Amino acid sequence: MERRGWATCLTTFFGRWVRPSPDSSLPASLAAEITPEEEISSYVRYDRLLDRRTGTVKHQHFLPREVLGRYESSVYRTSGLSQAENWALIRLVFEGNGKNVAKARAFGPADAILCAGLTFDADGKPHARHANIIGWSQTDKHLRKQQAMNFASAFRYEERPATAPLPTISAQ
Repeated sequence: MERRGWATCLTTFFGRWVRPSPDSSLPASLAAEITPEEEISSYVRYDRLLDRRTGTVKHQHFLPREVLGRYESSVYRTSGLSQAENWALIRLVFEGNGKNVAKARAFGPADAILCAGLTFDADGKPHARHANIIGWSQTDKHLRKQQAMNFASAFRYEERPATAPLPTISAQ
């Protein structure tokens, strides 16, 4: 049996259940619009952004960055994924370049973000499950902070498992 690298295994694994429809860049299992009940995940690089007392992620983690004149925060649509599938996705899209290491996965309902007056751009780049939180104040830094504070407490976190094994991937 031929040995394959972990990146090849992840691509094979995700290729089995993330299939774009012919007229869309989204997997067939994802609707174009993010619904309020969908689980949204974000990957946390720094321990200081975890509130261990409450089991939630601090609002600073969600503060947006400016990209081409628009403020946005990167997230992933993770409804229906197992813990192993979530960590495989993290390895593929977040840690794949070797620059980032996730300490934890923040997760919560899309509804919390929508209720904070924000919305989503489900752009599917660099991965079909990727989206950006958009609608942040363009002019007021303090309002952006308040917007993040309004939903951050709804996002719990799970720390990286001591051994986060890759999902079993058959050779077929």
